Amino acid sequence: MRENPIVAVSVMRGIGNGLGRMHLATVGIDKDEALKYDLRWYEEDGGCCDVQNQIDGKVLAKIMRNNSESDDAQNHEFIQFYER
Repeated sequence: MRENPIVAVSVMRGIGNGLGRMHLATVGIDKDEALKYDLRWYEEDGGCCDVQNQIDGKVLAKIMRNNSESDDAQNHEFIQFYER
């Protein structure tokens, strides 16, 4: 975006829309379970500051690592949504 500021508005809108959809997704765990798996809890830890970690695949790697023993978790519809 620094190299082409004209696209900044579109990029930020895209990120905002994606974050909005992501925060609407439910995965059926509560705060205590998220913390047990070393996942940040959006209501206390924020979310927008993690954009680079999302882009770099660090969050997805942590999700997959924490669910490596569960085929159901590995194939959960959220994973396809998240990757898209």
